Amino acid sequence: MADPLSESGHAAVVRLLSRLGRSKEALAHYERARRVLEIELGAPPSDALEEARRALQSVAGTRPSAQPSVPASDTARPPAGVPPPDAFFIGRDAERTEIDSIVHATVGRRPTGAVLVTGEPGIGKSHMLTRVGERMIAAGGQAFVARAFEAEVARSYGIWIDLLRVTVRTQSREELPPKLGLLLPELGAAGDGPGDRAQLFEAVVDLLRDIASERPTAIMLDDIQWIDEASSSLLHYVARHMDAADGLLIACATRAGEIDDNAAASRVLRSLDRDRRLRTIELATLNAAETAELVRQVDSVLDATRIFVESNGNPLFALELARSYRQGGADGGRTIDAVIAGHLAPLTDQVRETLIWAAAHGRVFTPDDLARVVPLDVAELLMALGELERRGLVRPVGNDAYDFTHDLVRQAAYRTLSQPRRRLVHRHIAQGLNALAGTNAALAAALVHHAALAGEDEMAARACILAGEQALRLFANSEAVGFAEQGLRHVERLGHGPAEPELRIALLRIRVLAATGPGLRSLPSLSEAITEATNAAEEQGLQAAAATGHYLLSVVHQEAGDVQRAESSTLRAAEAGRAADNKTRARQLANTARCLLELETEIARSRELIDEAGGIADSLGLDLCELHWARGLLKRWDGREEEALSSLSRALALARRDQDRWREYKCLTWLAMLEQEMGRYADMQAHCEELRTVAARLQEDETPFVETLQALATLASAERSANAVLAKALARLRAVDDKSYLAYALNRAAGLYRQTDCAEEARHCAAEALTIASIMHRRNEIAIAQAMLAPFGAEAPAQGAGRFDPAPCGPDDLSARARSALCGFAEPPPAIPTAAPTPDGQM
Repeated sequence: MADPLSESGHAAVVRLLSRLGRSKEALAHYERARRVLEIELGAPPSDALEEARRALQSVAGTRPSAQPSVPASDTARPPAGVPPPDAFFIGRDAERTEIDSIVHATVGRRPTGAVLVTGEPGIGKSHMLTRVGERMIAAGGQAFVARAFEAEVARSYGIWIDLLRVTVRTQSREELPPKLGLLLPELGAAGDGPGDRAQLFEAVVDLLRDIASERPTAIMLDDIQWIDEASSSLLHYVARHMDAADGLLIACATRAGEIDDNAAASRVLRSLDRDRRLRTIELATLNAAETAELVRQVDSVLDATRIFVESNGNPLFALELARSYRQGGADGGRTIDAVIAGHLAPLTDQVRETLIWAAAHGRVFTPDDLARVVPLDVAELLMALGELERRGLVRPVGNDAYDFTHDLVRQAAYRTLSQPRRRLVHRHIAQGLNALAGTNAALAAALVHHAALAGEDEMAARACILAGEQALRLFANSEAVGFAEQGLRHVERLGHGPAEPELRIALLRIRVLAATGPGLRSLPSLSEAITEATNAAEEQGLQAAAATGHYLLSVVHQEAGDVQRAESSTLRAAEAGRAADNKTRARQLANTARCLLELETEIARSRELIDEAGGIADSLGLDLCELHWARGLLKRWDGREEEALSSLSRALALARRDQDRWREYKCLTWLAMLEQEMGRYADMQAHCEELRTVAARLQEDETPFVETLQALATLASAERSANAVLAKALARLRAVDDKSYLAYALNRAAGLYRQTDCAEEARHCAAEALTIASIMHRRNEIAIAQAMLAPFGAEAPAQGAGRFDPAPCGPDDLSARARSALCGFAEPPPAIPTAAPTPDGQM
C-alpha cells in the first residue's frame, strides 16, 4: 500500500482478504489500520472501513474454504465484488496496466518472461511487486515474496532459502524433493546419491513446477542488487527452465545503478534480456499532479507544490515530508534522513532502543532475535514492537517476523548510533548468534557480519570457516573464496596468538578446496602462506593443524608437478597425525597411503599405513572415505579391478553422505578411469556425465580430462571421427598442462591404436608419453611407454628415468598392468595418474 493513512486502501485490503477466505488476517489488518488512524489522525475509522469490517463479520461464519471460489475458466479476473487494488497506487497507470497484462498471461499459462522493476530508493518498487502478488491472488493464484539484505550479501542462497522456507509450508513434506534438504536443513537429510548443485537446482524447479501446476504462482524477489552469486545462478536456472507458460511468474526489484555493482546478478539479467526472457519496468518519479494527490491523502491543506519541489517526486520522501509538515515540523531543504529522524524523536527511550537494536540486527528480525540482546522483559519488548508497528516504522511479515517499512527507515535509525555503541550492539548480537551457529550453519554468514562490525576478529574468523565450509557443501565456491579471504584478513589482525595457526590453516584449506575441480584450474599461489602457518602450528604443538597444513602443501606441490616435495609433505603429514587423537590418526594414515598410491611411490609403506589405519578405524567403529579410497587404489595397483571398483564405490558413497564435494569428484574420476581400463564404457560415460555436471555447478566451462576419457572410449569403439575427437581432447589437456593425466591418456591412446594396427599413431602417442613421464619421474608411465615403443626399437629420451628391466620388478615396484606391459601382454597397460592429495586433516 502506498499510504498507510489511506482509509479506502485499508478498506479494500480488508474486503480482498475477506473474499479470499482469510478472515483472521482481514480482521488483524482492520485492527492495525484502526490503531494507526487513531494515533496519526486522532479520528475513528471511516464509514468505508467500518463497512468492510461489518461485511467481514457477516461472511466469517459462512466461508467454507480458504480458497477463492472462482471457476477455473475465470481465474484471470478478480472475484466479483472485490475492488481492484488501483486505489493503493497513485499514478503508474502504464506500469499497472503492464503488470495486469503479465499476470493475466501467466494465469492463462502464456509465455511472458521474468519481470524486473527498477528505480531509486523510495520510488515504489516494493509496492509494484506487491501489486503483482495482489493481482495474482485476486485472479485465484498464489504469491510468495523474499528480500535480499545488504548485511547478508555473502549468505549463500540467502534469498532463496527465505523464499523456499515459506513456499514449502504449502506442500506435504513427503512430496518435497529430497535435495531441498541441502538448503533447508529442517527438512532432514538431502537423500541418497550425489549432492551436486545441478540436482539442487532441479529440486527447486520441481517444487516450483508442482506448486504452479496447482495454481498460477508469482514469486517476488526484492532488492536483488544484494543477492549472492549462488542465488544469481539459481535465479538464472529457474528463469531458463520455467516461465509463465508453466504458470510461474518471476518478478524482481532492484535499485537502479546499484545492480551494476553486483557482477553476478547483472550478468544474469543481461543474459535473460539477451534471450528475451526479461521485461523491465523502470519507475520514474511522480509528477506534480500525482505528488499533490499523494499529499492530499495525508492532509489536503498542505502545500503540495513545495513538497513536490523538495521531494523531487519521490513518493516515500513526499509522504514523509507531508506527515512532518502536518505535525508542524520539516523545515525546508531537509533530507529524507532528517525527516525520518524527526519521526523517531517522539518515541520513548524504551521504544527507540528497541528500534535501534532491530536496525543493527538487519532488515528482517524476530522477537526472539531481539529478546537475546535487548535488556527488556518479554512484556516490555512486545509493547515496544506494538508501538513501532502502530507508528508504521515496522510491519509484521509471515507468522513470526518483522520488517522495516523501508530500508531508509532502518538506515536512519542505525545512523543514530555512535561508533562505540555500534560496536557494542554488534558484539552482543554476535555473541547471541555464536551460541547458535555451531548447530545451525545457516547463521554463520550473519555471525561473520556482526562479529566483523564488533571488531571481534577471532569470532569473525571462526564464523568465516563455518560459512566457507557451508558454501563448499552447496557448490558456492565463489562465496567460499570470499569467506576465506575475509577470514584471513581477520586472522592477520589477531597477530601471533595461540589461535592464529589453526585458524589460518582452516581458512587456507577452504581457499584451496574452492579452487579445485574437474576443470583442472591452477591453484592460487599459497605455498608460502601455508608453510608459514604449518611451521607455526608445529611450534605450538598443534599436530592436527600441522598435518592439514602439510597436506595442503602436497596439493600445491603436486599441482605444480613437484612430485618429490609432494611426497615429502604427505609423509610429514602422517607423522604429525600420529601425535593426534586416534580418530585423526586413522584418517591421516589412510590419507597418506592414498596419496602415496596416487604419486606411485612408497607402495610397500602404503600397504603398512592402510593396515594400521584399518586397525584403528575398526577399533573405533569408523567407516572412512579415505580408507576405502586408499584400498581401492591399492587393489587397482595389484590388478584386482572388481575389488577396486567396490572399494572406490563405497568411498564415493561416503563422500556423498558427508556432502564432501572434493572427494566426490575425485572418486568419480577414479571410477571413470578404472571402468575405462576395464572396457566398461557405458559405466564410464555415466560417471563422466556426473563429473561434467559437477564442473558446471562449480562454474567450470571445461573438463579436459573427462573429455579425454570420453574420446578414448570413442577411439575404442572405432568411430569414424575418433581421431579428430581425441586430438581435440588431448590438445585441451596439454593446454591445462597436467602432465600426469596427459601421460596416462597418451599411453591409453597408444594401446588402443596398437590394437587396431595403427602403428604410426601408437608410436607417436607412446613417444610423447615417454617424454612427459620421464620429466615427471612416473615409473609406471615410463614402463608402459617403453613397452609400447619396444616393437619400434625406440629409446628413452635423454632426460628420462632410463629403461626398466622387467626381471627385478616386484609388486611394489610397478603396478600389475605396468609389469604385464613389460612382459609383452597385448592389452593396453594403463597406470595411475596424478590426483591431488586430500587437503584435509579432518575428513
